[in-house]
Amino acid sequence: MPYLFCAKHGKEHEAKAREEQENYRQFGETVLIVKGTLINGPWRCDRCNTTLKRGKLACLMTAFPRSITAGMGDYDFAYERGYFDMKRAEVAVYGAEWHATAPATG
Repeated sequence: MPYLFCAKHGKEHEAKAREEQENYRQFGETVLIVKGTLINGPWRCDRCNTTLKRGKLACLMTAFPRSITAGMGDYDFAYERGYFDMKRAEVAVYGAEWHATAPATG
């Protein structure tokens, strides 16, 4: 389930994901974090309930269990595009990597 956070609480949740990264890897789970400027709104922060208007910085965090990441092929970021311009957004992956988020080689 995705969670949308204001910039402050997004940083806090990303720090927790970074700390727990090895646990996520062991369980085959992935936490996907997308940060950027909202392209629409208004929304609400899932932590503090502050209003997040278009143009505000925000963070979308989605946890994927092993049962989903094991079968993921090319992830199209369709859900995330509803919130951010994916050409400008920052994407971070914690835990088990999957093809769509693995660093390109070559």
